[in-house]
Amino acid sequence: MTAQPHEHETAPVPERTPKAVRAALSPADRETFEREFRAAMATAADDLDLAPVYTCLDYWRRLAVLKASGAYDRIARDAEQVSEQAAHGEPPASRPWREVLAKLGTDV
Repeated sequence: MTAQPHEHETAPVPERTPKAVRAALSPADRETFEREFRAAMATAADDLDLAPVYTCLDYWRRLAVLKASGAYDRIARDAEQVSEQAAHGEPPASRPWREVLAKLGTDV
């Protein structure tokens, strides 16, 4: 795999509100967002801590931007290619396996 130069598309960043994040998501992602947001709200109410709500919003907000810009699809394609290379014992073109494993703390 070689690094391919490509234009970096920018996607509008939604406000950090549930309504704005939901609107920025594709229809396919909205149901999952709503389910996870409701679960985060329930946890926040039980624990009296809004951290789960902010974590949920931040995750889905980033995902909406990645998908709108096309970056999500590029990352998924790259991951699939690396996975196929690994299945065939091929190191990623950018670094040898020994270096990748060393970074992960695994001996060869």
